[in-house]
Amino acid sequence: MNLRLDTSTIIRFEFKKILKWFEEEFEILFGFMDQHPNKEQFMLANEILDQFSKMVNEYRDADLLFELVNSLDTIEKKFPLLFTLQ
Repeated sequence: MNLRLDTSTIIRFEFKKILKWFEEEFEILFGFMDQHPNKEQFMLANEILDQFSKMVNEYRDADLLFELVNSLDTIEKKFPLLFTLQ
């Protein structure tokens, strides 16, 4: 009996699930903001982004990095105040 697993497909599927969760968490944490974030909110958002980027670097896959860039672009468009220090 042979068992073949396409690990790259599984990794991509799981990674996309994580990206969706990541965007939803940002919505929960920062979706209420209608003004510039305070220092703690700004630092939390950037710490989350930094940790997420470190995790993605472990994959070293161009397609996954492209998915990450798209996800980060979506977050930046939804929450532009988190990307501008005031």
